[in-house]
Amino acid sequence: MQYRKCIALFAAALVGFGVIAADAQSTVQSVTISSPDSGAVKGIDSTFAVVAVVEDFTTETSDGIVFYLFVGNDSTVVADTDGNDSDTALNATELDNLVRTATAASVVKNTAGGTVTDGSFVAAAITRADSAHNHAGDGDSIGVSKSGSNITYTWYGKVSSTSGTVSGIRAAAASWDGTGSAMSADTKLSATTLTFGIDGDRPTDPASMVSDSSTVAGERSTQTNTYSVFTARTARGQILGIGDTIKVDVKLGGQASAVLTSSSTLTVEADIFGKTMSVPKTASNDTINFSKVIAAGDFADLVGADVANNRTDTITVYIVDAAGNRSSTSDAFVMGVSTPVRFFVDGKAPVLDGQVVAGDTILPVSNDTITDGQINSGFSNDLNVMTVKLAERLQTLRVIFSSGPGTLDIANQDSTLTHGALDAGDNNLINFSNVGNADSNSYSIRVTGGAGTAVYDSSKVGGTITTGAQTVSFTGTDLAGNTGAT
Repeated sequence: MQYRKCIALFAAALVGFGVIAADAQSTVQSVTISSPDSGAVKGIDSTFAVVAVVEDFTTETSDGIVFYLFVGNDSTVVADTDGNDSDTALNATELDNLVRTATAASVVKNTAGGTVTDGSFVAAAITRADSAHNHAGDGDSIGVSKSGSNITYTWYGKVSSTSGTVSGIRAAAASWDGTGSAMSADTKLSATTLTFGIDGDRPTDPASMVSDSSTVAGERSTQTNTYSVFTARTARGQILGIGDTIKVDVKLGGQASAVLTSSSTLTVEADIFGKTMSVPKTASNDTINFSKVIAAGDFADLVGADVANNRTDTITVYIVDAAGNRSSTSDAFVMGVSTPVRFFVDGKAPVLDGQVVAGDTILPVSNDTITDGQINSGFSNDLNVMTVKLAERLQTLRVIFSSGPGTLDIANQDSTLTHGALDAGDNNLINFSNVGNADSNSYSIRVTGGAGTAVYDSSKVGGTITTGAQTVSFTGTDLAGNTGAT
């Protein structure tokens, strides 16, 4: 009897060990918040990353993991009521049930004290079987990699606009036994020494945009060009360049104190032709007066869209909090206050570095022999002619000879942008055979481009171009009046 009793006890021990071993075959060894840094506060749509290492001695691909964020104890979760929440995950079990099992908690509550009964908190889950890394729950993805018996899961989470403002956040993870369809009760928590905060609350928009489309821009006095291709509708065609000014006035209204006080952490930003620019908090009463002088590099070549409603773009101004949240009338989306504009911008001076800038070619190259480009009738045209292929449309192209007549100016003599001489992408032959013709009261340069042949007057030609060594330089001025280096 004693022998049998011993065997029975041993059998019971094996049964008990079998349950423990089944759980222990897939256990979380560590959980680490890899980003952001400790103490950081992340704004809406910004990301965080949590890494969990699971030791798994099986080849069962239905094993998996549950991640979630918590504050304080491991069953106080961070709320999230996004419409894309999935409240079912592993084996179609609700996320809150998985977390309750993992933490041995009777209920799961959010930081506001409300009981969570579905997927309305920041959590995600995945199995090893999902090679596409499609996960249930929140965030962009969960990466899965294997090295020996260790499975590394990396959760790339995202801050929701429905989470409110929460600090002291840590991460937890628990493994899922796919064979037994059971959640491990051995939940691992990230270190107490690294916590972060989230800010899911947007600032309120400024009261209004004072500037309208007729007052938003102030051109420099020397910039008066308009172009017919842009003037199909009223007040169109201006192109602002380097040194020109963009002006915007924004009334803060009820947000004036929150923005303008010396202790305020709120800032103001403007989105202008796709570029975000900081707006100094210089105000007259409750109205910010923003004046931006376009500098080289602020914009690319000729930025703006020929769109409907008599506008080329929209300038939008936002109040921005310390977490990077832009203002709106709702936490769910970015709004700001805006005004349409009716001009184009160009913050890049033309560069005529033959065969260096993409799309730009000047021939012949250094030390070559050139002719005057005579177009002949009845016999062959000149060889080794001077040709220019432009990377962008120009207003003028200046050809400078080191001796002889000096400077030849090829000018845009109409308000279109598709003339053959100075359009982008065309191979233009510069024929200066008529320069210095004593029988002509004006001098001309013949340019052959994709649109045919046209004659352009040059008022600065002082005489014929003589045979001999010449240093030839080029200077381009674009449609905004930006003049590049020679």
